[in-house]
Amino acid sequence: GLPLMKLGEVLVAQGTISGPVLEEALVLQHSLHDKIGRILIGLGKLNFLELHRALAAQKNLPFLNLMEEEIQPQLIEQEKKSDYFRYEYIPWKRENGALIIACSDETEGLKKHLRATYI
Repeated sequence: GLPLMKLGEVLVAQGTISGPVLEEALVLQHSLHDKIGRILIGLGKLNFLELHRALAAQKNLPFLNLMEEEIQPQLIEQEKKSDYFRYEYIPWKRENGALIIACSDETEGLKKHLRATYI
């Protein structure tokens, strides 16, 4: 597929931060060797909701705010709660027979775990 835009570019394109704010964060990133999202949060220029909204946009995934969207409680399996925390995901809802998972980041470890657990 197409190469991903850098997170800072996404945040500027969304109007969440300005170009000068991104430049300031990039200078700090060079010395701190940290993720740009963490640096912007530390500077008070970004909050966690904005970060995750931008990460979803960066990967062309839908953004889901679980503070506003109800989880279908019957999908939660008590014995899998430690996995939910470890891999940062939760079964959200069942739609047209498909289980829809909400996650904080789409990592290879998560994908492997979900394939092994649910497929």
